Amino acid sequence: MTVMDLRVLAERIPLVADRALVEIVNSTETAAHLADYRAGEGFFRHLWSKVTGSDRKRNDQGAQALARAQRLTVDLVRDLGEHLSFTNLNVALVATRLDELARETEDSGRLARQGLEEVSELASVVASFMDITTRRLDAVEQRLDVHAALLDAHAAALLELERRQVHSELWQGSRDSVDAAVRGWRTHGAYRSLPWPCQALLLARQLAAGKPGEHESATGDRQWRERLADELLADAGYGELREELGWRERLPLAALLSHTLAALPGTEDRLMVAELLGAGLPPELRPPHTPLALVTARTLELAARRPEEQEGHIIHQARQDTFEECLRRPGAMTPQEFVRWAVDEQADAARAARGRIGRGLAPGGRGALPVAELPPQSQHPARLATPATEEGVR
Repeated sequence: MTVMDLRVLAERIPLVADRALVEIVNSTETAAHLADYRAGEGFFRHLWSKVTGSDRKRNDQGAQALARAQRLTVDLVRDLGEHLSFTNLNVALVATRLDELARETEDSGRLARQGLEEVSELASVVASFMDITTRRLDAVEQRLDVHAALLDAHAAALLELERRQVHSELWQGSRDSVDAAVRGWRTHGAYRSLPWPCQALLLARQLAAGKPGEHESATGDRQWRERLADELLADAGYGELREELGWRERLPLAALLSHTLAALPGTEDRLMVAELLGAGLPPELRPPHTPLALVTARTLELAARRPEEQEGHIIHQARQDTFEECLRRPGAMTPQEFVRWAVDEQADAARAARGRIGRGLAPGGRGALPVAELPPQSQHPARLATPATEEGVR
């Protein structure tokens, strides 16, 4: 409807002019409401409206409503001022409402500006708080790093102290074990009923399997070997053996084995010593066989199982079996070489067994010593289980 149509209608119905003026004011109020809505938006809602396009849409709507109201007001006032008249009451109401809208619009603008200032101030406070918090967190993190480094250092120190304590306990246990074994051998006659070469082998085997061998495996300390060798070399039985055999320089192994058989004539005693040196045990239950101990054990076992066989043949067979198992055949040696070889063999065998156990392997390695041929009346053959390895062989 144009202004001309409105004028024709107002001539027939006078209140039309009043209503048209009210609608124009209402359009102006709509524009004011849109402005109020925008002014009342918070910081983040205003930001979101910009992102989604709602803010721009309301701007366009408010501008269109305001322009339309202003244009209609101008046209209506110009035209109706010439041809029509308004009621005093309606004009008064409209004027009052327009004044109120003007004041409300001004208040809304002031509130909007105040809100923006408060939001800006709040953003500044939050930024300052975040900066302070970040610095404090950085300081806390640095202190935590320092504490973590200190804890690591303390843990390392505790581990080192624990390691030293364990080694100290092992060392003390090793010394006590050597003292007890030597005292029992010298004072209380341990092993004294056996030939002196068997005494040396069994005493070394006992200590290698006990605390001294454990201490050596953990620390690499071999002092107990030297001490035991010195004790053996200082023993009176060692001097008697040398005098009996005329052992000044190198002595053939066969002569030493022959002396051992002569000093241990009993069948049961021979089997006992052979078993103490590893006879009859599978690799899972003993250290690896070593040449000197194995040839002695094999000689004693064959002599016990074949009492009618010649001694020379038994010794030859024992040496051959030892070579097949250990890939080494003991030969002639001096008294000092025998003692140190006996000690080192047993120590190396025990250390190798502990290392193999740590890797989940059988301590004695693989293989088994061939079973000795028994006389026809024998019902329970014995065997020496031996590995074909070089572990424990010097």
